[in-house]
Amino acid sequence: MNGEEEIVEYGPVKIIKGKYKGAIGYFDYCEKGLAYVYLGNMAFVNDIAVPVKFLCDDITIFDLKERKRFLRQELFELQKERDYNFWALNNLHEELHFVEDLLHNKYFDRYVNVRQLNKRVFISHSSADTQLAIDIAVDLGNEGINAWLDKWDIKLGHSIPKEISVGLEESDAIIILYSKNYKDSTYCNDEWEAFYTKFNKLKPNGIIPILIDDIDPPTIIGARKYFKYKNMFNEYDALIYEIVRALKG
Repeated sequence: MNGEEEIVEYGPVKIIKGKYKGAIGYFDYCEKGLAYVYLGNMAFVNDIAVPVKFLCDDITIFDLKERKRFLRQELFELQKERDYNFWALNNLHEELHFVEDLLHNKYFDRYVNVRQLNKRVFISHSSADTQLAIDIAVDLGNEGINAWLDKWDIKLGHSIPKEISVGLEESDAIIILYSKNYKDSTYCNDEWEAFYTKFNKLKPNGIIPILIDDIDPPTIIGARKYFKYKNMFNEYDALIYEIVRALKG
């Protein structure tokens, strides 16, 4: 591929502009600046043609979840119609299957391959925010960053305090998902306080606060530049970008 066509690699892509904005499919080939994309299994759907510059191959967990939610709603609305278009129904189902497979593979691949990455970050979160922590860990893994997570790294029968201590020791930074639940958790506060006490001088930029509730953080956390995450459209991509930028410097 040359010139404008080098923007993305062949494979899974999301469409960021135009008629099909938001769709996620498989970029198969291109010709004269147009990309031919299958929104589902190419044996069961026709390809669509969009400008190559409308494609992006940086697909986050949030993108997949939002598209999955949208497709399910579209299917629900379409199936309520008495004379719905069968081909439209098929296309929605095919894209939904493709998106669900991508989502599953992202979680599975990151869980299996997480140990192969070098740079390491500890994600400190309350149990109520576990899903967000997992999503961030998966997307950081795709950026070459290994995230320590209690759900992944503490095995049955292991000492929880010992494993957390090792995780903190081996991490280059700590991401704090600060929420009302986090504030009320003794364990959560112990994690960031332990990291700050031991590594503040050795890793002065090692605390990355993410505020996910309208709540004032402790002075030590609030004095640092933080990210306010409200789970709004396009905020998640910005969140991952800022975390990667902070960690890779």
